[in-house]
Amino acid sequence: MTTDANNTNPDRAKWAIAFARVRQAQQDLDAYIEATNPLKELERLHVEREHNARNIQSAVPREMTLDVRAEILTANPLFAVPDQVYENESAFGELLSDAEEALMNTPAPDLTALRWKLNKAASSCYSPEYLAQMHKDMDRLMGSAPELNAA
Repeated sequence: MTTDANNTNPDRAKWAIAFARVRQAQQDLDAYIEATNPLKELERLHVEREHNARNIQSAVPREMTLDVRAEILTANPLFAVPDQVYENESAFGELLSDAEEALMNTPAPDLTALRWKLNKAASSCYSPEYLAQMHKDMDRLMGSAPELNAA
């Protein structure tokens, strides 16, 4: 796909800018998730460890439920991931969604761009098995779609 914003076709330039925004929003979300995963893992390990310790001491083991998880984290809030972490992750997700919506509303300047749109639309509603032949047809007739994580 041509992503050169200096191309004379105005649709290509608009597409290139919108695609770059989606790519950046995806990279931002991925980076945030990667940076906060250690906090989430620390919380998960603490809850698991505490839950197992309580079950060993109890005559009637309890299943892990959201209430049990909340009880454990309330008892020791230092291990709880702050709500702001999840709110920020949601905000990054919304930015990505907004960028993707803008890209979907941008005219596709070529078949490769159209292919990206078809991949995006197809990936959201149907099973991979149902879409397999359509994807093979798209590959054969349109070529491969660009990847967001490709530089």
